[in-house]
Amino acid sequence: MGRPRQVSDHDILSTARRCFVERGPGISTAVIAEALGISPPALFNRFGSKEELMIAALSPPAIPPFVEKLTAGPDDRPIGRQLLEIAEDVSAYFEELSPRLVALRTSGISPEELIKRYDTPPPVVVIRALAGWLSRAHERGLIAEVDFPAAAVAFLGTLHIPHFLTHVLGRSPVETDDGSYRQTIVDVFAQGLGGTT
Repeated sequence: MGRPRQVSDHDILSTARRCFVERGPGISTAVIAEALGISPPALFNRFGSKEELMIAALSPPAIPPFVEKLTAGPDDRPIGRQLLEIAEDVSAYFEELSPRLVALRTSGISPEELIKRYDTPPPVVVIRALAGWLSRAHERGLIAEVDFPAAAVAFLGTLHIPHFLTHVLGRSPVETDDGSYRQTIVDVFAQGLGGTT
């Protein structure tokens, strides 16, 4: 009977993710193993190669954490309040995900290599979930009928770009980071969707 693992896969992925984001995809697996207190061969026994470790550590989850909430909603509160909650969840997700995607992209791993690992790519999962949420909001009389997938892409895009640019530029393109950007986006969308804030 083999010895029990002293470092969980979750711990390995969390540490590897931090190392890849902070030091780039060129970081040695020996450095990651040292940070975990294990040997490089032990790391490769779990994940096979540096590329596999990088993909496992940096790829988006198949179902992003806020999708379940989208699938359960909306409720009868004003659309602006509900969109703000969604915006906060989505923004937090993109803030954490953007540097991971940049590290993956600079590693030379192609988007095609990543996408083929999913039954449905995570961006498509999110767009469908938000479009479904918007469609149900329309059925409840909370918003006008629009092209729900297009509205979902536009809403998600406006929330993603500040985080991407912050990582690329080294500073936020938004004047303040106190939530006023999200509130502005929500106000614009709520008004455009014919709802109330």
